[in-house]
Amino acid sequence: MANVNKKPDPLYPSTTRALCPVCGQPSYSHEGIHPQCAMHIADQIHIDRLKAGQFGQPAEPTPRTDHH
Repeated sequence: MANVNKKPDPLYPSTTRALCPVCGQPSYSHEGIHPQCAMHIADQIHIDRLKAGQFGQPAEPTPRTDHH
């Protein structure tokens, strides 16, 4: 007797998605990180800087990537 509940194999193989480095879940974002996870990292950097007492110091410049 054949297994009636077996799902058919997909016609087209699915591509593997990049995993978000923060939460470990597949990310559909172009950058490979969820926007909410990126905000969490940015907030954590800001909070750490405030705890260290670096209130008036400018933020370190981040490298820009121009997408033309």
